[in-house]
Amino acid sequence: MLRYEAPPTGSAIPSTGGVVLDGARSDYTVGSVQKLDARTFLLTLDRPLGTTAAGDVEGDQIRLAVPGGAAGALYRLRFNVLPGDVTRSGAVLADDFSDVKKRFFKSTNTPATGGASDYSPFADVDASGSVLATDFSEVKKRFFDNLPPASASALATAPTVRQELLGTPSLLD
Repeated sequence: MLRYEAPPTGSAIPSTGGVVLDGARSDYTVGSVQKLDARTFLLTLDRPLGTTAAGDVEGDQIRLAVPGGAAGALYRLRFNVLPGDVTRSGAVLADDFSDVKKRFFKSTNTPATGGASDYSPFADVDASGSVLATDFSEVKKRFFDNLPPASASALATAPTVRQELLGTPSLLD
């Protein structure tokens, strides 16, 4: 889903050919764009993010380009998708399984305490709203999956969000 700060007009309105999702493992095709309200658009992709064209769930590094950025430029965003990578380390390992275990029975309705065992959407691998046994299973079946290595050329040519917004590189990128 894309949500704009203000209703886009003209060429900034997203279309099937105007939104680009380049994955390191394979690219994604936008099959349809549905306008939900003046600022929100639902994108339907050819497959879930992080899934290869063959249907394997392996994770991916994705570069998104959408019309409607500052001064008419493309808005660009790089992000990683790796189901089961609860700790966001770039690989699904035993520490991800442990993180799910300590959040067992937590849900979106559980009051947050600020502790390491609070509900986390990353531990809710199946996106049910609760961290349960199915989340353990999802992590376990993805053990040793990892993100593809980022190519040096992709990192050198694609600006980060910070660079696009501020126009300067940062050590935090």
